Amino acid sequence: MGGYDPDFVGWEQSFNCGRAPEFFDISTRFALWSKNPGIIYFSQSGSVNGGKSCDASKVDPPRCREPWTPSLESLPDWKPTKDDVKFWVSELHRSFKELGSTASRFAGAPVAYQQKGAPIAYSGSAVWEDRDDKYCLNTGVPTKKCNVGYFLETCNFLKFVTKELAEYGTGHGANWHPTVGTHLYRGELIAWMLLLTILDSLYMIKDDIEAGVILTANLHQKYTDKYESLYTLKSMPDPQTCGAASSLKSCATKPNCFTDYHPHYAKNLSLSELIVGNTSWEKILPDLLGAPIPDQEHIEGRPGYTATHGPRSGEIYFKVKIGQHDKMVVCAYHVPNLYASSEFHIELNVPEERLNSNYKPGPDRKLWTHVSSVDGCSGLSNLPPGTHVVGLSSKINESKSQAGLSHIITWN
Repeated sequence: MGGYDPDFVGWEQSFNCGRAPEFFDISTRFALWSKNPGIIYFSQSGSVNGGKSCDASKVDPPRCREPWTPSLESLPDWKPTKDDVKFWVSELHRSFKELGSTASRFAGAPVAYQQKGAPIAYSGSAVWEDRDDKYCLNTGVPTKKCNVGYFLETCNFLKFVTKELAEYGTGHGANWHPTVGTHLYRGELIAWMLLLTILDSLYMIKDDIEAGVILTANLHQKYTDKYESLYTLKSMPDPQTCGAASSLKSCATKPNCFTDYHPHYAKNLSLSELIVGNTSWEKILPDLLGAPIPDQEHIEGRPGYTATHGPRSGEIYFKVKIGQHDKMVVCAYHVPNLYASSEFHIELNVPEERLNSNYKPGPDRKLWTHVSSVDGCSGLSNLPPGTHVVGLSSKINESKSQAGLSHIITWN
């Protein structure tokens, strides 16, 4: 969704509590596969949701809502000077050096790659890890409660924490799932740290220009040379915990993931571009929000194709290119169990001139039986190299069988 060469890779652990190291491994590898090795950021999805016992905000909208701006309270915008930036960069470095990352439970993979010489940087946020920090001692906060959760539970400690902070949107899961305001709080922390990095860089460039030690025209090359000396990946280390090359969960080489989920910035990786021929399947967008969409461009959406009428919906056809890795994975996250409800027919080595909306199956295609379950998805193996067309349909002999399609994963 974010493209092949990200500067920033974010992982929000929504389905485990740090007990799935293979996901942290492949997230780190995606950062390293980028042309400019990216930063990996781990977000702990659980949260302490404060504000329940606090007074309501005297300002409308409150600080824990996105429309709030400093001008609503007659406050000036923050315009950090060079000294301001230097102070906060120093504080972040000190905290990380003395205390480590609050997301340390997720950092096993990047640390292992660092030890093997890979140029990977990591950071993250978590609310429950206690911090024996001098800052907390200076504010009277009990040392054992020195974590983000304490600040979000304590009324009047942060003006962000008002009664509205405890409010969810149109429903929520477990009580430790973040509220609207808590999500906003984390988002603003991430944005603040990234913008602080950019500001620090701009002040460094300004200093070099004003010092006149190097021609302005040569600055770009100077920074490029320095960057490459620090962040050039000489060779990708072997995977730590995710699958080997023979696995249907392989991360030894870079996978291709085709999906129509959005926001979507990756060119040539949309699911729709793989669809050929005609189909009676429906393309649906599950209603995840149940509320008006404020931002069509950036809002999360999870569309997928569905055989609404089961076997009577027929097939959906998609083209796939198989390289050295003889496997692919097909998923439908809006369908309870794709593997149990679907079957695949494959026509091998289909010429380019047939790979369009006029595609019709040829007489030589066959039912593919090399199919296994991959976390509810379907893993197809023993595929020969070439460009093939896969026909996906609901199993006729399964009651209430309804196949779907949201992701296709291949390897070059």
